[in-house]
Amino acid sequence: MSGVIITSTTLKNILEQGQLKVARRKQRNNDDSYNYFISPKLMLEFHNGRVIYAAPTYIVIEYQKLTHIGLLCFLRYVSECFTRLVKPYVSNDKKIYNIYLEKEDTFSIRCHLPKKGSGYTFKVVDSQTKKEISYSTPNKNVIIDYALVDIKNLWESSEKIGFNLEVRQLEY
Repeated sequence: MSGVIITSTTLKNILEQGQLKVARRKQRNNDDSYNYFISPKLMLEFHNGRVIYAAPTYIVIEYQKLTHIGLLCFLRYVSECFTRLVKPYVSNDKKIYNIYLEKEDTFSIRCHLPKKGSGYTFKVVDSQTKKEISYSTPNKNVIIDYALVDIKNLWESSEKIGFNLEVRQLEY
């Protein structure tokens, strides 16, 4: 897997050294929308989250604030860094969504699953046997022991900007 698994320290170093580049491209078939691609490819690791929604195209993983406050602080930092990176490209009236959704006692991330047939696959591991298994949509409340996720890009529509996260590996 090519890419950099980031921590707050590695992200800070990449930013300070000017290594993080952003490319803005128009989305296909849409005059008012753009994608912001990041180089080098950055990845995030997540541990012990609970699936609260699973669909054929994405999953939503939830964390309790009290037990995962360090992760929440890290995601706030990542969101802040990327907001500063794309802000020069956008008008001030556009809302830039965070990489996470925060509620009173919990926060969650939404991760896209790679499209089947695109030649892009991801690894799924049985947490008990540590052997690779074929993917099936996890049931609600399943604990994801480990998730490796790409920050694929940021998307911009006429009114808002958000993150596209894509699963590279799941262990449950």
